[in-house]
Amino acid sequence: MTPEIDEILVCSNCFKDEGLCLDAIKIGNDNPQPCPNCQDVLGKKLGYNELYDLANTFFVYGSTFRTQYGASNAIQFNEYHYKSSDLSVPEWLKDDLELISEKLKVGFFHYGPRLWKVG
Repeated sequence: MTPEIDEILVCSNCFKDEGLCLDAIKIGNDNPQPCPNCQDVLGKKLGYNELYDLANTFFVYGSTFRTQYGASNAIQFNEYHYKSSDLSVPEWLKDDLELISEKLKVGFFHYGPRLWKVG
């Protein structure tokens, strides 16, 4: 079940990773309501679309590697891998990854590039 598009899911202060927190501040919205996840009122609030954009920016675009003839990302996520994520991340990122996975109902996985993407 996907949450309502404008429903607040998390805030920027829910994240432990500094990079995720900073990206969430850029993407999030000012809202005086308490965060439903951590009850903080000061963090920038993220709904489904903002959280999806954050996951895409941080994990997918952030894992892009470039070669002489192309580029590809190493990480991807979708609803078909929900609860079966095979992504191995550093300890400090595990809680953040789990939070995003649960709120978006998606799973993260290694995405081996198609060879035409990298030359």
